[in-house]
Amino acid sequence: MSKVLLQHNSDEEMSIEEQDRAREIYESSLKVAESRANISRETFSPGMMNYSSDNQKVRYTSENRLIKQAASWSVAQVGYFLEKYKLSFLKTEFARLNVTGEKLLHLSSEDLKRFRVKEKEREKLLLAINQDVIWRGSPGLQRRWQVVPSNGDIFFYDTVSRQSQWDRPSEMLKELEASGVSLHDVKQREQRKRDAARELHQRRAAKFTGKGTSVESAIDLT
Repeated sequence: MSKVLLQHNSDEEMSIEEQDRAREIYESSLKVAESRANISRETFSPGMMNYSSDNQKVRYTSENRLIKQAASWSVAQVGYFLEKYKLSFLKTEFARLNVTGEKLLHLSSEDLKRFRVKEKEREKLLLAINQDVIWRGSPGLQRRWQVVPSNGDIFFYDTVSRQSQWDRPSEMLKELEASGVSLHDVKQREQRKRDAARELHQRRAAKFTGKGTSVESAIDLT
């Protein structure tokens, strides 16, 4: 079954009406966003990102350490992350689809809609990924961009140009790429795993039945 997981198809630019609407939402929710960020700093320290007993805080460098830490999470560790944001009901489905940390970083609102996640929960998870992990790990992103919730999705507000956009800023994409977890990197690794699994399955099938078969991955990355 085809999934939208790890696939971003929103290449359209925001219309003038959407820009005005986005700016209005940003202005009205700025205080809420700041409050959320303050709570996050108090309750979600970078050291906790490791999900270990070592709670030493990460010293930020030019490298986004929070991206690297999240990208290394296993399916079980993604489950801990979901628990922290009171989204435990997603654990079973995420485990079934083998959502690791690097896949989590690329979840979109469309993916979550397919999981029948409600609007507020979609906003919560997308903010957790894009703000509490990627944005918080980058002083550069913090200086220029704000992540703002909007009707079950998020948009990105450029505080310099005062423009908004649905797609991730190029700076964010570059940080994911620098950490080796761009969408292209993740898709390539998943394709290699799928190919290896298919080859192994075909060899085993040929050995026991004399016929080769193919297998489908739980997640369609094409």
